[in-house]
Amino acid sequence: MMGDDSVVTVYVAHRCTVIAAGLASILGRMPGCRVHSLRQSQAEGERPLDDVDGGILIADMASASSFIERRQLETTLRMPKLVVMSDSPGERGSARLGLPNGVDECLPVECHEGELLASIHRLTGIPNVNRCRTLRGGLAPAALCKVKRAMESRMAEACDLRLLARLVGLSEGHFARAFKQSVGVPPHRYLLKLRVEAAADLIRSSDRSLTDVSLEVGFSDQSHFTRTFSREMGETPSAYRFRHR
Repeated sequence: MMGDDSVVTVYVAHRCTVIAAGLASILGRMPGCRVHSLRQSQAEGERPLDDVDGGILIADMASASSFIERRQLETTLRMPKLVVMSDSPGERGSARLGLPNGVDECLPVECHEGELLASIHRLTGIPNVNRCRTLRGGLAPAALCKVKRAMESRMAEACDLRLLARLVGLSEGHFARAFKQSVGVPPHRYLLKLRVEAAADLIRSSDRSLTDVSLEVGFSDQSHFTRTFSREMGETPSAYRFRHR
C-alpha cells in the first residue's frame, strides 16, 4: 500500500463530482498522501478506474461494487483498501450490520473531515497521516451547510455571490475564497455541478426533451448545457440518455 518515502496513494472515484472534488481537496492537504481523481469514463487529467493498484480507493457504493466485480477477474493488480462514502441511509444501515465483502469502511458523505482522516489513518497505519495541515479561512461547517442549502434551492438562478456572502456575514471576496477552500471549487463551478447532477437525474428518470431539461436546471443556452454536461460527466447529454435506456 505504501510507496517510496512512505507515501500513500489515495484514489477518489465518487459518482458525484462535487463530493469527489471536496474529498480530493481534503485528502490533498494530508502529509504523505498522493491523491488521484478517477472516473468510470476517463476524462482529461483523470486516470481510469481500472488503473488502481493498491493504496486506498474512496468511492460511492455503486462504483465500489462495480470495481470489486471487475477486480475479481484481474489478478495482476493489488486490491486497494476500500472506503465507501454513502449518501444513502439504506447503505449505512446495511453497513452497520456488516460491511459488504471487500469494503473496509463505510462513512456518510456529510461526516466531519476528522472522521475521514481517522479512517485513512486506521487503514494505513502511518503515524502522522491524520495530522492534516490546517486550512485557514474556510467556511465553518454550519455556514457551509447553510450556503449549500441556499444554492440547491436556487439552483436554476444565477450565482448571486452577494446574497450567499450575506448569509454567512462575509464580504463577497472573502466568501468566494473561503468557499473554494472548503469545497475545492469556486461557487459558480459548484452551482454548475449541481445543475449537471440534477440534469442527469431528469435524463435518467424522465422522457423530457434535453432542451426542457437544460431549462429546468438553469441553463438558458443549449450549447453551454452540452459543454458543461460533457465536461462534468465525460459524455454528452444525448449519449448519457442513450446509455441509461
